[in-house]
Formats: sequence, C-alpha cells, structure tokens
Amino acid sequence: MTTPATTNSRTRSRHNEEKDIAELRNKAGEIGQGLSDMANIAVDVGRGQVERIRNAAAASYHEAKDKVVTCEEAVESYVHDRPIKALLIAAGIGIVIAMVLRRR
Repeated sequence: MTTPATTNSRTRSRHNEEKDIAELRNKAGEIGQGLSDMANIAVDVGRGQVERIRNAAAASYHEAKDKVVTCEEAVESYVHDRPIKALLIAAGIGIVIAMVLRRR
C-alpha cells in the first residue's frame, strides 16, 4: 500500500533525477563546446605554422635558385674567358670520377 508520503517522496526523487539528468546534459554540452573551441584553436595554430613553414620554404627555394643562377653565370663567364683551361679541368674531373667508379 502506498501512502501519500511515499508517493510524494517518489515524485521528489524522480524530479531530482530528471533535474540531475538535465544538469548532466547541460554540463556535457558545455564540455563538448569547450572541446570544439579547443579543436578550432588547434586548427588555427596549425594553419599559422603551415603558412610560416610554406613562406620559409619559398624563401629558401628562391635564395637557392639565385645562388645557382649566380654560379651558372660565373661558370659560363669562366668557360667563355678560358675555354682550353675549362676543357682540361672538365676532362680531369671526368678521369678522376672514372677511376673512382672503376675501383668499385
């Protein structure tokens, strides 16, 4: 047999459970939003780092390209000014490379 006190107690208990569940859902939503915000921050930081690395790589590429062009111009000038000497140096380098490769 249920008394009004027992029914009232069950009603309060059920109300408290529903209140606790609602509070847990609210907290879970807040935690989910916090995680989403942190993920967005991490993505933004990652994008910034990728952009900095991309810019540094592009700068290094252009610097290396400029150095190669400068060396190429210097070699062309040297060969143009001293063709026999350049030919003899190239032949000597070829002979040394051939000797090294033969020993293997």
